[in-house]
Amino acid sequence: MTMLPSRDQIKVGMKVFVELKLDQGKGKLTEGTVKEILTTGDTHPHGIMVELQGGECGRVKKLSNSAFLGSTEFEDLTKKVTPSCEDKFNEFKEFYQYDEGMDALPDTIPADKKSKLIEEKKQPVKKRFVIAISSFGNDSVGGFVYLGIRSDGTIVGLDRDKRVGTFADYDDKFANHIRDTLETLLKDRVFIITKLQIKFTERNGKTICIIQILPSSEPLFIHSNNTKEFYIRGPTPRAEHLDGKEMVSFIKQRFPNCP
Repeated sequence: MTMLPSRDQIKVGMKVFVELKLDQGKGKLTEGTVKEILTTGDTHPHGIMVELQGGECGRVKKLSNSAFLGSTEFEDLTKKVTPSCEDKFNEFKEFYQYDEGMDALPDTIPADKKSKLIEEKKQPVKKRFVIAISSFGNDSVGGFVYLGIRSDGTIVGLDRDKRVGTFADYDDKFANHIRDTLETLLKDRVFIITKLQIKFTERNGKTICIIQILPSSEPLFIHSNNTKEFYIRGPTPRAEHLDGKEMVSFIKQRFPNCP
């Protein structure tokens, strides 16, 4: 008798073959990507029940051969429909490096000191952005980061980020600054060149940036303050920090060919 995949073998974002309720007893399986795992137990005699991204529900009979490969092709981001909310595969960031506290700095502060304070405020904002990118890269499916959209889905645009960065344009200066920031914190130029697509586009009359992240071939770490931090996509639409045994276990499963 063929062993059915247990709950701990199934991950959100993984490709699986399920038997839909309407196909019970017909021997027909449907391939899809797991959106949510519905069965709470470790095993089930008929297979773990999951909801697929398309909304269909079924019991997992086997894992797809491409379960951990994820997407290998870039989409046409100019035609991509902006999601209404964040999920496992989409994350909104209102700002890339702008912080509202910058505009609250009094004009009486000397210019050099004010410039230094602004630079200090940029750093944590940029790091949060890079954490989101790395978590998608460490995921088996990848995902999308949208700059210029609030967490509630409101499109605000990138005017303030463009101003504080004194970028002459979006597609060249702003995009290159994003790549430089990623290279500084990730230290993986090959990933940035081959696994990222950065596209500025208009939505509701405002400029936003859509970044598609393909699954990385090697683990991605955030290099900050002489430490290395590892993040993955959690079941909720956010990055989750892993370290110790959890990190080692995840890396062995996700990147089996890495030394």
